[in-house]
Amino acid sequence: MQGNLNRQGQREPGHVCERGQMLALFACFLTVLLLFVGLGVDLGFAYITQARLAKAVDAAALAGISNFYQGAATATTVANNTFTVNFSPNNKQLGYIQGTPTVQTSFSVDPNSNELFTVSATATMNTFFIGVIGWPTLNISDSSTATRAPVAVTLVLDRSGSMVDDGGSTYLPPAVINFITVFQDNVDQAAVLTFATTVTNDVPMTTPFIAKVTTAVNNITANGVWGGGTFSDGGMTNALAIENSVTVPANQNLIKAVVFFTDGLANMIQNTLICPATNAWVIGGYDSGTAVDFSPTNLLITADAQENPQNYGGCYYDNSCAQSAPSCCGASQFLSIDGTMKNFCRVNVTEDATNRVIQVANQMRADGIYVYSIGLSDGTLPIDFLQNVANDPNGPQYDPTKLVGQAVITGNGSDLNQLFQQIAGDIQLRLVH
Repeated sequence: MQGNLNRQGQREPGHVCERGQMLALFACFLTVLLLFVGLGVDLGFAYITQARLAKAVDAAALAGISNFYQGAATATTVANNTFTVNFSPNNKQLGYIQGTPTVQTSFSVDPNSNELFTVSATATMNTFFIGVIGWPTLNISDSSTATRAPVAVTLVLDRSGSMVDDGGSTYLPPAVINFITVFQDNVDQAAVLTFATTVTNDVPMTTPFIAKVTTAVNNITANGVWGGGTFSDGGMTNALAIENSVTVPANQNLIKAVVFFTDGLANMIQNTLICPATNAWVIGGYDSGTAVDFSPTNLLITADAQENPQNYGGCYYDNSCAQSAPSCCGASQFLSIDGTMKNFCRVNVTEDATNRVIQVANQMRADGIYVYSIGLSDGTLPIDFLQNVANDPNGPQYDPTKLVGQAVITGNGSDLNQLFQQIAGDIQLRLVH
């Protein structure tokens, strides 16, 4: 019995060796496991840093190229500030980042005359685990290049008589001057058209343009040419021709844009009548009251047919389409833009004039031109007209398959500067990528 007990208490030497080996293997495995866990943690922080860095340099590059019109120094400052805000939330450096990341910026021009702004940044990250094996820090780098395409913008500006009454003649010129200085004088192109009863090409499409535009809009007031009807269709039609005359070099991402400003309903159209000979007449001039006014002339007239219809051989109809003045015109109907014959009444002419402006704007979009609209109104100018002109997403005729613009309106002339800047900002966003 004793012998059996002794045998049960004995341990074989091989078992002790195996347990020792297990402990050694476990220790080795634990070391490797900790190394991989540490590597995973550090690489995870590296991934987070890389993502933050990429976001920051992308934002900085876009901000820099968007502000290059203010000069390279200002653009670089804006880019650096944008990087700081985006890389360090709440303006505080991340705890595991060593010091301030190094940021480098540079401007250049590609072979297609597109401007480039590159932002590169390197952040030094303190490691937590892999430092024990010789890597106490990791350098994380990223860069981003933003491209700014040139723009050819045409301003179509209302100079009708109502602009004096509602303050537009006071506030429009400085708003336009501030708008145009957002763009690059020696890179972009700009043109200015003004319209009332007539259309004037005040500044042909040109570069540099800031001085010319400034002089032109100031001269509207200086020369006392505020007055007349609202021949919006003529202004937009001429703008379409100007934009389509701009040649786009191969591989250049030139952006074309038209900015339409008015303070009232379109109320004049151009049509051909027999009175007694075939002439192109500018018809209309009123968006209130009952009269329809005729001026036997072309787009280059300087006389105001609205004020003195008889002085220019015009005919004069009231809202019931009855002539109220000696006639040189036997016609009682006109061919509208929708292909139907309509009576000569103020409401018909105004409706047709409105439809013609929208049709020209649609043609602009079909030709790759972005259209924007700005209104100054006491409530008589409907916002949906401006929205349809611009293909604004809020408009009743919005078409998401066509180029999208923006429509803004105010009842206070002092707001025009802000609205023009808002449109300028939207155009700038389309230029950069």
